[in-house]
Amino acid sequence: VFLRFWSLKNPFVKTDLQNLQEAQERFGEQGFTIVAVNVEDNREEVLKFIKPLALSFPVLLDPAGIVADLYQITGFPTGFLLDQSGIVESSTIGELTADVLEPFLFSLR
Repeated sequence: VFLRFWSLKNPFVKTDLQNLQEAQERFGEQGFTIVAVNVEDNREEVLKFIKPLALSFPVLLDPAGIVADLYQITGFPTGFLLDQSGIVESSTIGELTADVLEPFLFSLR
């Protein structure tokens, strides 16, 4: 699982989510799953923003930033690669492309 924290305040969020969608399409059949967590944005604004992106992975809302605080998020976007037990194996901050994400994802194998 790749857990991705993001915010509408980040100017590159659309490109980042599109890149994650590409990664989900490329690697989903190999067991890869993305979970995107929006932090501190309004639900209606998030829904309006993500609808045209047609994302195939779940987008969760963390309006109070409680989950983000648990992961000690200091900037957006931030991602965590979780193993099958939910243990954080590695993390990354900043925009990722599917090509950059590939070796990161398969480092667990």
